[in-house]
Amino acid sequence: MLFDPCRRPQSVENYLLQIMRAVQLTVLVATTLLTTAKCHESIRVHTGLGDIQGIVQTIRNETVYQFRSIPYAEPPTGSLRFQKPVLHGGWSGVLDCTTFGPSCLQQHSILDKYLPNPNQSEDCLTLDIYIPRTLSRSTNRSVMVFVFGGGFLVGQSMLYDGSYLALAGDVIVVIINYRLGVFGFLVNPAQGLNGNYGLWDQRLALQWVHANIADFGGNPNSVTLFGQSAGGFSVSLQSIIPNNKGLFHRVIAQSGVVEGHFAIWQNAYTYAKDVGTALGCSNTTSYAKCMRDIPAERLLQAQTSVTQTPSVGKTLEFDLSMGPVVDGDLFPLPPSEMIKNQTSGSYLFFHSLDFITGNVDTEGSIFLSLLPSIAKEDNFNFSDGVPSDVFCHEIGPALLNAFFENEVNSTSAETLLCSAYRRADMFKQVQQTLNAYSDALYYTPTIKILGDHSEGNSSSSTYQYVFRRPIPDPSLTKGYPPWWQNGSAHGAELYYLFRIYDYQDNHIVTVPEQDAGLQTAILKYWTNFAKTGNPNSDDLPEWESYEAVSQKYCSMDTTITQEQHLYGSRITANYKSDDIEITANYKSDDIEITANYKSDDIEINANYKSDDIEITVNYKSDAFKITANYKSDDIEITVNYKSDAFKITANYKSDDIEITANYKSDAFDINANYKSDDIEVNDSLTSVNINVNKPTNSTQKREQDMNKRKIKTIDY
Repeated sequence: MLFDPCRRPQSVENYLLQIMRAVQLTVLVATTLLTTAKCHESIRVHTGLGDIQGIVQTIRNETVYQFRSIPYAEPPTGSLRFQKPVLHGGWSGVLDCTTFGPSCLQQHSILDKYLPNPNQSEDCLTLDIYIPRTLSRSTNRSVMVFVFGGGFLVGQSMLYDGSYLALAGDVIVVIINYRLGVFGFLVNPAQGLNGNYGLWDQRLALQWVHANIADFGGNPNSVTLFGQSAGGFSVSLQSIIPNNKGLFHRVIAQSGVVEGHFAIWQNAYTYAKDVGTALGCSNTTSYAKCMRDIPAERLLQAQTSVTQTPSVGKTLEFDLSMGPVVDGDLFPLPPSEMIKNQTSGSYLFFHSLDFITGNVDTEGSIFLSLLPSIAKEDNFNFSDGVPSDVFCHEIGPALLNAFFENEVNSTSAETLLCSAYRRADMFKQVQQTLNAYSDALYYTPTIKILGDHSEGNSSSSTYQYVFRRPIPDPSLTKGYPPWWQNGSAHGAELYYLFRIYDYQDNHIVTVPEQDAGLQTAILKYWTNFAKTGNPNSDDLPEWESYEAVSQKYCSMDTTITQEQHLYGSRITANYKSDDIEITANYKSDDIEITANYKSDDIEINANYKSDDIEITVNYKSDAFKITANYKSDDIEITVNYKSDAFKITANYKSDDIEITANYKSDAFDINANYKSDDIEVNDSLTSVNINVNKPTNSTQKREQDMNKRKIKTIDY
């Protein structure tokens, strides 16, 4: 099918797409390429690779030069599948870049009907360039390179029109495609498949920009790399690779940083085995050759099948379905460890870059589509909210495992998390559930990386933002539950960076004037930063830089303000590590918690206080020791845990019951004494037995059901 260079869909629609695939949630936030532009004559640029022909468009009475789908790499097919990309060798004659090429292979979705080109192909490693007003080598404009999100599974450059960003700041905007899903991230080191091909694609695109952008009037020494969600994780990861020095100079990581759990794919090796088994390659002489010989469409079908199949008998987990891994090449260590050593190349390169990072105010929105399946299994109506026991015994532990990478005593930590976020009211509990998800997987990693970058850094700038405006099209949140508070959902800022103006011109949605003003501001902040490393200018509210003590950030709402200590009423965190030290404070009307974590192995001190209960907990380990005291008007509990193997002594006393229990194990030994006015029991166990009590109420029934939970995996 041929595509008219001027062809665009007839109406404008910006949207947040949340795709829930069985037990998976993949969120793709994108902006369609619909525009009021008028097509004019073609334009030609001479490069070292050959001549390139683009098109000229008039957008809001200004000229934008567009070069679409320029190949930066050879097709990653045949023997180049599952390999690092190879730089494109150039062409003879004139390369026609007036139309958009195919997307990289991915699962089809409702987005297809909006695409100028709905086709897909393995041959997809291209980039698009947007140049404002004049096309001349002498302009020496700053360059902004955008990496889209989509859980490393979906997305394409053609969904994002860089014209408005280019015009707003007089910068050149480049938007890149990179390999996705199994094609971009399959890993099996024993077979020479090291993964991260999608990240290598991004890096090669940056090298292409560095070598060729001057031919388009760009300055290769003033390049800003920015991205959102999976794109945010990507640009943050690129920022700790020392060999990238000189390819870019500033970074904007939107809703994704290297300190976050979703920066690294935890289940990569298991997935490689499963998809290989599905395709009959696991037991072959050469897994790699077998996988390279599989037709692309069949490989994509197997990817979809494996990622949608739940694993029986597992608990709720939060992990990528696909993504980057520690490969021994780009990442010799986990990313957070790479920037721990202040003399390392990773740390020094990261500190040399001007850095903006931030979030929307309701990152937990991407968890919404998973709630119906949890509600079905746990027998509650999620329109009413979430029961506190479901949060405390299922969702909360999964968040802890994700946050601490399974390196924390889950039973003890669950007490901390449950006490901090538990609410009796289901409406309040679901809000706290979204807050906990946001805090653990987005906001806390953001604060951590800001501290990493700003501490002792006099060579570059650090800025934080929080975006607070909702998606402008109410039809996109029409199906949300009644407790949804219309916060700023994951990816909402993209509507402001990529053409919210078109809503006013072509769509039935009325955009308030203050939102148009906010778009002008965010476009200027982003492009000012791209040019100077400072987002400020005289026509904007001041955005103060971030530093670890004051923790100031820009709150982007209808009124732009400077605030500090992100969600300090909920959590304030300080991190320091030669292993790890964490101080966290939680405070609300119902509960106040102070927690300190320090580790040569681990030491934790926690205090809980409310009108109803006071708890003091101390954890210390050369092996494992825990002392806990609970006191209220109704109950007093003292618990001591100490282990060279395992020993627990517990005493419970109240007006109604007194219990003394001793647990000791070099296998398993339990002595328990129970006494009350009604019953006295003495019991001893000298072997390992499992006793399941018959549930006496619906809450206990739900807790037992949760012990049989199937795995649920989500992407952001």
